[in-house]
Amino acid sequence: MPIMKAKAADTPSDSRNTQIAAMAVLAESQLREAGVRVTQARVNVLGALLETRSAASHQDIRISRIASPAWTASRSIARSIA
Repeated sequence: MPIMKAKAADTPSDSRNTQIAAMAVLAESQLREAGVRVTQARVNVLGALLETRSAASHQDIRISRIASPAWTASRSIARSIA
């Protein structure tokens, strides 16, 4: 009888890191398509705006990035994906 291995469940932080990395890649591609210079600051801001479900202020974006240590890790992941 075959032994069934337990599938590792995604943790919330893994899911969040994946979502942030995907938004960073999407933001970078949209910036390139718009023909503007792609900078990390523009990618960060557009990524934050893309993942919000409603209007966000400058302070909202800044707080969400400071509160999310996953963002800094995901930037390097996003660069490796792109």
